Parts: sequence; structure tokens; C-alpha cells
Amino acid sequence: MANVTKKGLGGLSVSVLILGALALGGCDFVRRVAGRPTGEEIAQKRELIRAKEQAAAAAQEVAQAAQAVPEAPQAPRPDAASFAALRAAGCLANSVSALGLKLPVALSRNYYIITGSFAERENAEALAAKLLSQGFESELIPFSARRTAVGACPSDGVEEIVSAYRKLLSEGGVPKDSWILVNY
Repeated sequence: MANVTKKGLGGLSVSVLILGALALGGCDFVRRVAGRPTGEEIAQKRELIRAKEQAAAAAQEVAQAAQAVPEAPQAPRPDAASFAALRAAGCLANSVSALGLKLPVALSRNYYIITGSFAERENAEALAAKLLSQGFESELIPFSARRTAVGACPSDGVEEIVSAYRKLLSEGGVPKDSWILVNY
């Protein structure tokens, strides 16, 4: 009988310890001891899930809005006739295909006035900044892993690029051997 009482008291003392732990530390204490997330950690996780759901919903709205915007009509791609028109206007011109260029990026416009090509990207950036300060739009065009060209006055029209070419050569302080890159 004595053994039974000791066993009964042992179970009772464990129960008292558990009740005391719950009273002093609450459920979070037991969760922490058991390696489970606490109430605060669960609340943080819920908030993180809500924020991700809201971000996903916002991204979906943006994607739907972008699909609803009609695309701008594309300018006709240059062809041999437009290339010939540039030559007839007295412009130095070459095409991407004739030069055998495999550009690492797609060009967004049909014509660019190439004002320089540099091994050091910083030099190309400096020329682009100079052109911009003079009011001429310019873009950096990576010709290869080792060369970056400066394409000024990007355009989609032959007449527009010829006018820009003449203006740039007369006012822009760029080399006289600048030429027009035809994106075909």
C-alpha cells in the first residue's frame, strides 16, 4: 500500500508541476518546452501570410491592368529601301545584319546614330551624359562583351533620323565619322 501511495503522490506532484507551469507561464511555456511556436509567433506568421496574400492580389491587379492596355502600334521595320534612302541622303549607315552583330539585347528603335564605341563602359556613359546635356537622347548599346556603343537620337523614322543626324553633326560636337545603325 505504501508503494501505491508513493506512486499516487508522484503522479499528483507531476500534475501540480504542470498546473503550476501553466499558471505561471501559460500555454506558451508548454509550447516553448515542446518546441512548438508560441502564440506571438503564430500571430506573426498569420500577419506575414496576410501581407503575402495582399501583395499577390496587388500583383494580379497590376498584371490584369497591363493586359487591358492596348499595345502601341509598332513602327514598320527597316528594310533595304530605308537603308538606301539613308545612303541617298548622304548619311553613313550600316545595318545590324550587314555588320554581323549579335547584340546581347534587343534594340527598341529602328535607327540610332552611333557616336562612339568604347572598350570602357565608363567612357560610353560619359559621352551619353554629354549628349544628354546638349539635348540629344542617347542609349548605351552593348555591341559585345568588350564594346559599348553610344546610340544617339533613337528613332523609328527615316526622315527623323536623317534630320537628327545632320543636326547632331553640326551642333553636337561628335565625331564626323558618326554613322546610323539600322536595326535590321
